[in-house]
This record gives sequence, structure tokens and C-alpha cells, in this order.
Amino acid sequence: MRLVPKFLRMSLIAILCAAPLVQARADTGDALQFYEEEAQVTTATRRPQSISDSPVTVEVITREEIEASGAVNLWDLMRFRVGMDVIDARTANSNRAIVSVRGFPEEFVDGLQVLVDGRSVYVPLTGGVFWQEIPVQIQDVQRIEIVRGPNAALYGSNAALGVVNIITKRPEEDKKLSLSGIGGSQAFFQSAESAEGSFMGGNGRISHTYRTEDGFPDSNGNKTHDAMRSNKANYREDWKKDNLSLQVMAGGTWDDEGIIASPDNQTFLNHFQMAKGTLDLGRNSAVEVTGSRSDFTPVGYDREYQYDAEILHRFGWGNGKLNTVYGGSFRNSIAESPILFTALDPQRRNQTVRSYVNQSIHVSKKTDLNAAYSLESSDSGDTQPAYQASIMNRPFLNHAFRLSYSHASIMPAMYAQYSDLFDNGIHIRGNRDIKPSQLSSYEVSYQGEVLDKKLQLENNYFYMVKTDLQVTDTGFTPPSTVTIDFRNGNNAVARGTEAKLTYHFPHGKAYANYTFETISDNQEDVSVTRATPKHKANFGGFARWRTDWSANIDCGYKDGYTMTNLYNVRVDIPAYWRVDVKLSRTIGRYELYILGQNLMVSRHIEFPDAVEVPRQVLGGVSFKFRGSL
Repeated sequence: MRLVPKFLRMSLIAILCAAPLVQARADTGDALQFYEEEAQVTTATRRPQSISDSPVTVEVITREEIEASGAVNLWDLMRFRVGMDVIDARTANSNRAIVSVRGFPEEFVDGLQVLVDGRSVYVPLTGGVFWQEIPVQIQDVQRIEIVRGPNAALYGSNAALGVVNIITKRPEEDKKLSLSGIGGSQAFFQSAESAEGSFMGGNGRISHTYRTEDGFPDSNGNKTHDAMRSNKANYREDWKKDNLSLQVMAGGTWDDEGIIASPDNQTFLNHFQMAKGTLDLGRNSAVEVTGSRSDFTPVGYDREYQYDAEILHRFGWGNGKLNTVYGGSFRNSIAESPILFTALDPQRRNQTVRSYVNQSIHVSKKTDLNAAYSLESSDSGDTQPAYQASIMNRPFLNHAFRLSYSHASIMPAMYAQYSDLFDNGIHIRGNRDIKPSQLSSYEVSYQGEVLDKKLQLENNYFYMVKTDLQVTDTGFTPPSTVTIDFRNGNNAVARGTEAKLTYHFPHGKAYANYTFETISDNQEDVSVTRATPKHKANFGGFARWRTDWSANIDCGYKDGYTMTNLYNVRVDIPAYWRVDVKLSRTIGRYELYILGQNLMVSRHIEFPDAVEVPRQVLGGVSFKFRGSL
């Protein structure tokens, strides 16, 4: 173990030493252009603005970072980010990842809103996200914007801990064909293809990914019944004429997955259709109308489908000192399951109507105010308000301080309200009287840029109060049935700080971040107070040299924690390091690369699911062709 810190120190030193060597090949202007992409965000206030002006804490994962990482899972892109908990899991409900912002990780994180191009992929039936079933491919992702902290006033209930917005690339007018393949340990193989270009008067893209992999090993190193075979496909078409633009998207996922606790496989079907129109009214004013439908079907078990419609108007006025966004949305979620509910009444429905407004005021060169409010009415939580306010002050150039307060609701999952499931001697019983949880958050933040803006600094202190937490009671009904019931029964307080620094150089970046968080509650429930690691630290970066070589390294440490699954099985997880590395070389239109994940140990445990996360080494090649197809 003494070699571990030394190895990590040497890795960081190598990256930092590479910065000035690479910088000597380009001027400062190139360095500023390199990270220009991550300087603008839309998720914070639902209008384009710079990160430095954002009234909430937000981070961007750029396309260049995505390509440099070599990640094969969406959740791996967020694993080394400040303030985030990312866990590989094989839950009883076949969820393969847990992603949480600012604590409270569990099988389904009900306080994190996840969007793809603004369309929610949150599943109201389970109250969370099936990450491996999200119908989007990494090759199509342009950027990921992460809001840490409540933003429910703009994105509705279940955005209490934060928002993850996955934004896909706009199709190009020039014809382009991309092919890639990657394979390696764990019998992993993945192929991906995409074609784009001018089509039907607009710019379109069709993409597909096929993937197969073995199951994770158990504690003895034996392969488990966890293999997966997956297909993902997407279509996007963009049109623009004068001041009107239209986007049409459709896609789906077909997965055949092994289940740890069952000899049988589970088949998942997930598909969506979406259309979005934007009318530019000039003078910093625009109207957006969005409609979508999604359908999620684990074959033989249940079905959850929903319809969404939304309209918003954003405009600036008062000589640019005032910016307003307001709108409304409607959602109709339907869940069908003769197993989870009852065979006589297998359908449950939840309709949600919401209106919202966000107002920012540029008081002076040094001070901005922002406030947002929404009112949401739903079948599962009656009428719930959400609100947030912030004040930002810039006492010095390129340095800003922000003070903010937010309040949000977290709606209970449909299964927690309506379930009546018998499974291997376990009876899960819903509670129709369960109430939404409430979360209030206080935050003080600092952002700064030094060294000609090449070094970015950030520090956040937050204090969150979460009331009416959903808890489960385990009982026994003679002669041999274990019962699990849901109710509101706990309050918790989370305190923490996030610190990060990022250094940009012309052909790469280096970063380091640290998160401290501690949670206390009324009932001393270990599944609440110990599920969030107290200390998390990450560092790494990527660099390109000689125009055809590039390298990326991500190193992360996570303190020990305790995880509890849906059936109240509890496991203490020891602290662990994780190191991911990618080395690649570009030869003409080809890129050859090798990727190593979890390199520090052969395997380690992250969740009470009887499997362990293995070391994995993969090799791949990609090809891009432009011109006449």
C-alpha cells in the first residue's frame, strides 16, 4: 500500500510537468480557445450564460474530455467529478449504476433529475434512473452539464439534489462516416457506427452501438450470472429556416441482461420520440415548444411510459439588465404491472402540471440577483412549491462570491405508493399516504480565475436539511412471509464542502478536487448517515503532443461507506482507489488506443450485490471519413 500514494503522486507530477512543455508549442490565445466550450451553460437558468454568471453551482464535461477519457459507460464520465458519488452496482432491479450528487446514494436516487437534450429520463415508477438503459450513445454526446444542488424551481420535483443534462451533438452538413471497435478483458466487445450529413433539407445523423460483456466476478473471482448484450440506436434531424428551427429525435435501447439473483435473463426495451421547435423573436427573445414520448418495458415484468409537453419563453429587457424565463409543462406517466401491483388492477397513473418563472437582475457591474419559483401539482404529491434565490458579488475582476438558498420537493416513487408484490417469500407493500420529502439547501460559493485565466478555482460550502425521508420497515407475517413497508420517518442534515482547481494549457488540462460531506439524522440510520463517503479526492488530466499522441489519467480515492439495498441487506465497503488510463495515437483517419480501468487492484466491492468491480484492459480503433459517402 505504500506504493499507492507514490504512484499517484508521480502521475500527477507527470501531468503538471507536461503542461509547460506542451504550452511552449502554442500561444496563450490557443489556451483560452481550448476551454471556451465549457464557459457557456444553459442548464443553470434555461438560457445561455457563462459559468461565472451562474446562480447555481454547475460543471461541464466537454466533448474533448469525453473523447480523452475513453469511458465506455455514461456514469464513468462523472466518476471523478467533485461532489459526485458513482457506484457500479448490480441491484435486484437490474440497475447497473448509482449516480448521486451531494450524497444520499441508493438503488434509485430520487432527488437527481437526469435529462437528454432536455428530455427527462427519470423513471417515476422506480423513482430514479436506469443508467444503462438511457437511449443515448457516448459517441453522440457533445457535453454534459451538471448542476450540483437544488434546481427544482426550473426542472420540477426530483431535481432536489441536482440536474444532469446530457446534450448530444448537432448533425453536421458535411457527410461523415464514423466506425469504431473496442474489446478486451471480461469478454468485452463494442462496435459503433454513425453517419451524418445533409438530408431532407436538414442535417441528420443515424447511429448505432452493439455491445456484449461477461458478468462481474464474485469475491472468489468466479464469473457470475451477469452478462449483458445490448443494442442502442438513435436518429436526429435538425432543420432551420429564417428564425425558426426544428429538431426531431428518436432512439431506443434493447438489452438482454443476466440477473444476479435469478438463473433467467431479463430483456429491457426502451425507446423514445421527441420534437422541439424554437422561434427566435429577436432582441434576445425566443419561444421553445417541446413534446416527447418514452416507453420503458422490462419484458415480462412491467411497463412504464409517459408523455411530456412543455413551452417556455425567455427574453431580455431593461437594456440587458433583466432576463426572464417562464413556462409550463404537463406530464402523464402510466405504469402497468400485474406483478408489482395486482392482476385485477395492474395500471397506475400520475399526471403532473407545473408552471415556473426565473428572473435575473444585473444590479451593477459587481452584483447580480436571481430568483426562481415554481408550482407543481401531481397525483403523487398534491401541490408542491419550489423556490430558490441567490446573490452574486464580484469584488475583484475574475473573482466571484455567491450566497444562495433553495427549497425543493422529492416525489415518492409509484412503487412506494402502490406496490403489492410477492417475491420469494417477501411481500412489498406500498403506502398511498406517503408524502413527498422536502429539501432545503444553503450554499456559499467562490469562483476565481488566475494566471491569465488558465487556472480556475472553486470552493463551495453547503448545508442541506432533508425532512420526511422515505424509510422501510421490515416485519414478519406468519407462517413465513417477510414484509417490507414504506413510510415517512426520518430527517437528515448534510454538511459539506467542495474544492477544485483546473489548469488549462493549449493541448490539455490538469485537475484536482476534494469533497468532504457528513450526514446526521434523527434515527441514527446507517443507510442514511454512512451511505455517503466522508472524503473523496480525485486528480488527473489529459494532454496531446506531437499532434498524434494523447494520454489521459484519472485517479480517485473514496473513503469507506456502508450501502444498504432495497431488501435491507447492508455491507460495509472499505475505502479504495481507482485509476483509469487511456493512451492513444492518431494515424491519418484512424485512432488506435488502449484503455485501462480500475488498475490499482484486480477487483473491489462497491455495492451489496455479491459481485466485485474488476480490473479491465481494453484496446480499440476508430475511423472517421468525410466526403462523399
